[in-house]
Amino acid sequence: SVGSLLSIILFLKLLAGSSHGAVLAAVSFLSKGQFGLGDVKLLAVTAMTAGYSLAFQILVLALLLSFIYSLYLLMVQKMSTHTEIPFVPFLAAGAAASFLLSVSLP
Repeated sequence: SVGSLLSIILFLKLLAGSSHGAVLAAVSFLSKGQFGLGDVKLLAVTAMTAGYSLAFQILVLALLLSFIYSLYLLMVQKMSTHTEIPFVPFLAAGAAASFLLSVSLP
């Protein structure tokens, strides 16, 4: 029935988000908090709602954007390698870039 199908879909989305969150929580623990739990929760919810593959794509784009920004800070602004920058803006930019890359223009 439709109700059981929806229950299965919901369960799979929760499983995807939970597994994504567990992996990222381990990354947060191993990085001694450099990758914050707020980032973990945001990506876990993204995986639950949008799917694991989109959450992974957003994470990769966010890492790429933060890498480029970090190089700018190191080379142009002469910041130290110990300078902390928040990751959530890069997650938002990665989500926007992912959306723009998936939209087909007429």
